[in-house]
Order: sequence, then C-alpha cells, then structure tokens
Amino acid sequence: MAQLNFVVRGLVRVLYGTSLIPGSVPEALASYTRAAELNPTRLVHRVEVGRMCERMGMPDEALHHLKVLLVLCFVWVLHVLSVTFVPLEQPTAILGAGG
Repeated sequence: MAQLNFVVRGLVRVLYGTSLIPGSVPEALASYTRAAELNPTRLVHRVEVGRMCERMGMPDEALHHLKVLLVLCFVWVLHVLSVTFVPLEQPTAILGAGG
C-alpha cells in the first residue's frame, strides 16, 4: 500500500468503502507464489514473485522466476504461432529441474 499514491488510495476508499489493509513484502511474496502455483502460465504472477524476491534481497530466486517468465513468454509466442513443442502447462521443462 505504501507504493500507491494518494489518488489511488482515495479511489480505493470511494469504490470499496474502506482503505487497503497494510501488507508486507513477505506476505506479498507468499500470495504471489501461491497464485503462480495455482496458475503457472499467468505471467503477472511470475513478474511479481520475481519483484518481491528482489525486494527481499534474494537475487538468485528473483533471477530464477524471471527466467521462468522469459520461458513462459517464449512458449506463449510459440503457442500463439501454433508451433508449440512444450506443453503450455509445463514451461519450466525448458529450464530443467534446477532452473
């Protein structure tokens, strides 16, 4: 919530009748990680997991998630072009077990 400017915070209060609950980076990381587990092909979850890892001082973990994101983008393009050679549900297969 600290990153939201006063206009966005005001809109949240008007639209939802309350302000946002204060959160923490570790809580955000846990939530985005769970979201990525539930929907592994959703790009935004991987971006946010990588960002939260970076903010928590975990550059190796952040890099891993950003590599997965790049693979997801590549697989998505191949899928759109109907030339997919990796199942869309298993994008990490390209990176191998260790990432």
